[in-house]
Amino acid sequence: MESLSQEILELIVYHLSLFDDSEDTRLPWEPPVRNIHPYATLSRPWQYAVERFTMAQITTSSADLDIFCQVLASPRRRKLLRRLRYEITLPAYSENRKFCLETKRETRVNQQVFNQGIIDLYHELATWQTQGMSVEIAASSPTDQTPYGLGWTRWHHKGIYLSLDNVNLPVLSSVNELEIPNARREIHPATIGQIISSMPYLESLTLKLNAPKNKHAEMIKEHRQSLAKALESPSLRNLKSLSIYIEQGIPHNHSFINSSLDPKYPHGDVLNVAIRKLADRARLTTLSLTGDWLISPALFDEATFPYLERVKVEGALITYDGRWYYTGDPSAEESESPPSAAYADDDNSSSDSNSSFNSEINEDINEDREELLNGDSPYHMWRTQPDPEMFGALMKSAAAAALRMPSLRNLMISVGQVPMNDNTIIAECLAPGEKGEWVQGPTREELGVRRWHVTLMPNAKWDAPGDIQALWDEYVGKEGIAAVSHFSYELEGNTDMQ
Repeated sequence: MESLSQEILELIVYHLSLFDDSEDTRLPWEPPVRNIHPYATLSRPWQYAVERFTMAQITTSSADLDIFCQVLASPRRRKLLRRLRYEITLPAYSENRKFCLETKRETRVNQQVFNQGIIDLYHELATWQTQGMSVEIAASSPTDQTPYGLGWTRWHHKGIYLSLDNVNLPVLSSVNELEIPNARREIHPATIGQIISSMPYLESLTLKLNAPKNKHAEMIKEHRQSLAKALESPSLRNLKSLSIYIEQGIPHNHSFINSSLDPKYPHGDVLNVAIRKLADRARLTTLSLTGDWLISPALFDEATFPYLERVKVEGALITYDGRWYYTGDPSAEESESPPSAAYADDDNSSSDSNSSFNSEINEDINEDREELLNGDSPYHMWRTQPDPEMFGALMKSAAAAALRMPSLRNLMISVGQVPMNDNTIIAECLAPGEKGEWVQGPTREELGVRRWHVTLMPNAKWDAPGDIQALWDEYVGKEGIAAVSHFSYELEGNTDMQ
């Protein structure tokens, strides 16, 4: 064994890692456990071969950062690390506090711990000379993991977002991929901007965010402005892939209004403008905007996109300033009875109050009042079909933009997917060879040409205006296909090429 080359040992370890040691005890939905750690004790060459795999991806926390630094002290091990998942451990709270909204004191302490956790990580990674590392940053309290209590509503109902003070973070030249997940506490977009600004070699950025609740109209606006500013950072000049998922509550009351219309629409859409400019100045090849994306024609405007190859946008029914892409007859759809007017006037029922400052008892949230303030009550989804002017302008801007994307392989824009699946409209622009996500049963001949295809879910209705059809025809050419068809659930699952 000692005579084997390091390359052979690494090949052996690779195949050993493919065996599942937990097959007899592992539940069907659990990932396989590939325990190769014991082989590291055989000899120093075996240790190096094993560490190539065990050190490639590490999950640690701010509480264990000192241990992480000791283990990864050698330059050899640092070069092995390709992905770091780092979670800042916020203070635990008492069992009784699980059922109470977060207090100002708890929030203040959490902010202090979060700040120190970011600073400590940056000061450690700033000493590394390696390149090409992926980093995921999250934060949570150990008590958050309980299935009991208020759960995420404990802090989210009050619009609490973790933020950094005005600190100078050192440059991290070792990081080229960053992910901010939404599975834990929320990080303020301005702080994401601070984190990004010290990573000048980023090539991939993935953000999974939860927007403030609809009742916080000014906070929503401020968050979008902060995220737009973050995306204007010079550190993103090398960015190739941008993926942003924003969970934005779309009102179930289609008469809901929580903001005034922007007289500069759509040019006042600072977030989509920032993304458009980023795609223009960076070598962005992949763009994914999902969740409930507040799309507008400002995303495309008149810009050129020389590098974009893949674009996916899951558009919401509304715009950033409260306009609707869909319309309809309010009297044609049944409406729930509105909740008692007392909910709207009951200041004591506000989930944003500080009533829990010294509370050690169960604290209920007035869900009826919350639904009313956030546009989910009374339930009245009467906007069932695309508004010709609003929806047409969006589709026209996308069709025109495709003509300015010389590298485009796949562009998909959907509107209305949440929460009205059967009224959704999906437009896909496909280069030869691209099958598409919603196109059903394309033939080999169809796959060989350019296509603009619009899929109407069963209850959706839309006829493409002549100016949009002309733009589609210009893109696909004489041999291509531009078509609109209804989605068939009967064909779902039967997508073999004919």
